[in-house]
Amino acid sequence: MQLSFEAKELLSRHLGSADPAQLQSLIQELQVSAQGRSRAAQHLLDGLMPLLADWQQRDGVARQQALARSQREIAMDEHAIVSATDADGTITYANERFCQINSMPREALIGQNHRIIASGHHPRAFFDALWQTITAGQTWHGEICNRSPVTGCEYWVAATIMPFLDVHGLPVQYISVRTEITAQKRLEQDLAKERHFLDNVTRHMGKGVMVLDLHEHCTFLNPAAEQLLGWSLAQLQAGPLHGRVSPMSGRLAAR
Repeated sequence: MQLSFEAKELLSRHLGSADPAQLQSLIQELQVSAQGRSRAAQHLLDGLMPLLADWQQRDGVARQQALARSQREIAMDEHAIVSATDADGTITYANERFCQINSMPREALIGQNHRIIASGHHPRAFFDALWQTITAGQTWHGEICNRSPVTGCEYWVAATIMPFLDVHGLPVQYISVRTEITAQKRLEQDLAKERHFLDNVTRHMGKGVMVLDLHEHCTFLNPAAEQLLGWSLAQLQAGPLHGRVSPMSGRLAAR
């Protein structure tokens, strides 16, 4: 006895809303009902069992996929600073790291415009270009300086902002995933200040000055040194200096 299309459709709808406990109970009831009864009842059970088995398999796959997604989200939350906004920039989601770095509870952040963490460091043209990119449905990558509204402390992040579009191709949500790079940016700023200081001190000395790090990479070269060596700082930064200086003349070996 084969189940009609209508019977299969009705059963599928019922199973679609059933949890595993309800499903197991239904199987047991069918088995009890079929025992000692007509052959027609057994045929009915035989027709239902493949549908039940298929539903169990699909439900198991769905649960495994849901678990994998949950694990990925947990791993993401442990590493990244994540927030979501609607199309107007109103915060609709903030993970724990986003709350921590801004020193604000989640309930205080939800409903606020994302401008609440703006630092004022970037010019208007910077954000105009950012919004032009994401409202066009494209992903934006870059570095942003934000500021906690509570502590006033600035922090830098490497950010990826992804738009999610509706059926008409218009953004309805933006997801921002960030990694804090404050320490790296401070190091870069300190190095820039050091180079600026050395440049001012050595520019008019009339002598060549070169600075190497522990790995023999050139980190500074004043104009007199560039003229004497015939190399620019950018050229010397391509690799360690070892082996590039002629032992006889003290000049850099041929390029």
